Amino acid sequence: MDTLSEHSQRTWEGVRLLARS
Repeated sequence: MDTLSEHSQRTWEGVRLLARS
């Protein structure tokens, strides 16, 4: 079950980039 972990990490990265903006 690495798809969920990878998907979660990628989503968090996008959210952090948006929050930093």
